[in-house]
Amino acid sequence: MKTEPTKLISGIKIDQTDPNGYKIIDVLARGNEYAIYEIDIKDINNSLRVLIDGHDDSSEEKYTNRFSKVKQKYIEAKGLLYRSINHGTMKNRVAHALASALNSDDFESSIKVFDELIETIKAEYKDLIYKRICYVLPSLFITIAVSISFIVAYSYNLKTTHYSYWQILCVILGSLIGGSFSIFTGLSKRKFEEFLKKRYYLWFGFERLFLALLAGTITFIILKSGLIFPHIDITNYWELLLFIVSSGFSEKFVPSVLEKFVNNKNE
Repeated sequence: MKTEPTKLISGIKIDQTDPNGYKIIDVLARGNEYAIYEIDIKDINNSLRVLIDGHDDSSEEKYTNRFSKVKQKYIEAKGLLYRSINHGTMKNRVAHALASALNSDDFESSIKVFDELIETIKAEYKDLIYKRICYVLPSLFITIAVSISFIVAYSYNLKTTHYSYWQILCVILGSLIGGSFSIFTGLSKRKFEEFLKKRYYLWFGFERLFLALLAGTITFIILKSGLIFPHIDITNYWELLLFIVSSGFSEKFVPSVLEKFVNNKNE
């Protein structure tokens, strides 16, 4: 006769509450006497929960003993989930690794599965760090180099003796500062694909800087024309830098300025 899930395990369903009062948002693995599920809390490390409820004391003790043998490895794997690029996939792998351990008396195989999973998560995180470094390297080195040129120009008072050179330098530096700020502040939100090689992110970094320089150049042309913001004194390099940095940081800055220009012309 087929054994049915216990009443407590049957109650573990999405949008229901678990025995501790937490809302269940996903059921990752389930047996007749255990359930591995996710609750609705911000802490990823504590969002996975395990519930064991045996049909009798002997059965429950069997599952509890199996869980205790892999508990430390399970906690270690669960604690690394926040580092994973594919959090959803890895979360399911952790849950199914635990489910396999709960259904097996082969302790060594269960530990091996968790060890491989832990190493995979660590390797993923290491790869993520390298990709982030490749993405920010262009902005870091180029901005530092141009900043040094800016300091040298300022020291030799080139803003008065070589005004055109000084304006160009302001546009380049402002664009790079704005673009770099955008890159660094958006780093945590950017998705780094698992299957793309590191060199692609190096080019993505250069691409973002090029867009910032393009936006800065367009902004300078707009300010130079005097058709928009005629009150802005572009001979004041601090005002010029302020606008160029804004254009380099915000991808919507130039389109909004151009839209304003079109609206003014149509009025």
